[in-house]
Amino acid sequence: MDGERIEWARYGGHWQMTVWSPEYRERWVRNVVAELRDSPFDGVMADNDVFDDYYGLDLPIRHARTMADFRDGAGELVHAAGTALNEVGKILVPNIAESRREPGRWASHAAYGGGFEEVWLGFSPVDLFDPETTEAQLPQADGPGISILRVPTDGDDDHPNVEYGLAAFWIFGAGRGAYAATAHDDYSRTQHTAQLDWDLGAPVQDPVRRGHTWWREFTHGWAAVNFNADRRRRRRVRVPRGMVDVRGRAAGSHLVLQPRRGVVLRRG
Repeated sequence: MDGERIEWARYGGHWQMTVWSPEYRERWVRNVVAELRDSPFDGVMADNDVFDDYYGLDLPIRHARTMADFRDGAGELVHAAGTALNEVGKILVPNIAESRREPGRWASHAAYGGGFEEVWLGFSPVDLFDPETTEAQLPQADGPGISILRVPTDGDDDHPNVEYGLAAFWIFGAGRGAYAATAHDDYSRTQHTAQLDWDLGAPVQDPVRRGHTWWREFTHGWAAVNFNADRRRRRRVRVPRGMVDVRGRAAGSHLVLQPRRGVVLRRG
């Protein structure tokens, strides 16, 4: 409340910007558009389109008493910047926090080129979302623009969340956009598995649902995912003919999918 700069907790050197100020927003847009207008870059990927207080702001502060003030200001900045950048042939892709909590937020903020979901399917490797929360995220995989989806892992290529998130990426986004798996704040390294190099082709059906288990067939493969959290809720799923796993082994006619697991197969 005393007008001093606010440094974010746990992120030294990161300072809260006055997004609620029209003067700040106008200057931000003017400066960024001037810098990008003749740039070879496609546009701006903007971090921290926040929904809640993740950084110890200790509200209220001057001119922003609630997180609604922050959200409203950030939203105004997204729309002003996106419009101005689009006018000079550039895109804006914000990191849209918790858009599932506000109907229409993802589509609105991703309208200028796309959106980034930093916590696809869960907050951490062990703090995955319940089925209802997970399914509230699913429209994000289908645009507008480029959808960038990152699933949390412990940094190990073999972590089951890698295939879990990838299966959902294919089922609900048909492989469009970008997908990654990383440990917490470890974005200089991304996990890799052979399935990330697969092109499953075009979908031959819409996503198919049985409870909180989903699957979808493609011209060159198939993916399935079980969003159930209860360990007892294993699901037996029929597999299309001719599918093989990552080791090239025939998948068989059925498989049992454990809760919070996904599988991606290709045609042999």
